[in-house]
Amino acid sequence: MKEESLPKVPLCIPKEPEDEKLKESGLLPQHKLAEALSRGETDPKALAKLVGAKKVAEVYQALDQLSIRKEFHAALARANIDFDFIVNRLKKVCANDDDEISIKGLTALLKSLGLEKYEGGESSSKRQWEETIMEAAANVSETQQLPDGKYEVIVPPTPPDLVDKYNEAVEEGKKIYE
Repeated sequence: MKEESLPKVPLCIPKEPEDEKLKESGLLPQHKLAEALSRGETDPKALAKLVGAKKVAEVYQALDQLSIRKEFHAALARANIDFDFIVNRLKKVCANDDDEISIKGLTALLKSLGLEKYEGGESSSKRQWEETIMEAAANVSETQQLPDGKYEVIVPPTPPDLVDKYNEAVEEGKKIYE
């Protein structure tokens, strides 16, 4: 067999980070089917192999779920329910005069943003920032500290073209006030 006639097979296929999230949510087969269908793949057995389904019936089930999701999104669009509608309604709930309703609306808003739990460090919440800076300054090693008053600052020479521009600017400034 000639090497040119052999198909090229990748040794390692990198996993996309989204694959794990899709797998956990159960949407990975639907996602892979949608990609395959967009490429023109229509053979159910090939689709089952691509998705990793044991039976072709699982492919049809995933396709049904895709069509239901598509119909659901179309129904939402026909009813004029989009993200703007949802956000505006949530805004009205958050701006309610009743504190209990307003807090529940804000809680829902924070959950939708993924901010329902605060996971800050305990050390920063118990101490003031000044104390943290003072401790960090105390922990600086001797090699990082400068000796008191025993250092020399070396100023690099100024390029001649900058000196000329500065002198021209000074002369123009004197002309303004004459």
